[in-house]
Amino acid sequence: MPCYRYRPEPTTQRQAIRELCGRENEYVPDPKLGEANNVRRKAAWDAKNDEVIDQGLITMCGDFEMSMCHESGCDREGLLLCDWPMGRSKTCDLPLCPGHAREIGDDRHLCPIHHPMWVKQAGVTRINPWPPRNIGAPRK
Repeated sequence: MPCYRYRPEPTTQRQAIRELCGRENEYVPDPKLGEANNVRRKAAWDAKNDEVIDQGLITMCGDFEMSMCHESGCDREGLLLCDWPMGRSKTCDLPLCPGHAREIGDDRHLCPIHHPMWVKQAGVTRINPWPPRNIGAPRK
């Protein structure tokens, strides 16, 4: 049974509870405390829930496939794939974490190997610059 070690992307406590439990983690005011105390407690609650938490390394064992980021020394999950064309309608498909993938357009990513080649060939850093221009707008 294979085991994988990876480091999840840092998240806030509020996001973690939303993803794991499927509910919002919001402060519920206590009518006995009065408005001034509730405002202070809500501020403390929000500060605690909005701080970024790092979950550290996680080891998972089982019969499942997990693609890890291809960059050496990176222990994050490879959520994105390189979109460099390799011929015959195939792409590089090197797994990359969001930190190592170079975004060149909407849902288009390149690995650190192919990104310099693309910049040299294309002469630009993105396919569709942001914000997009309004195509349906009347010309002046």
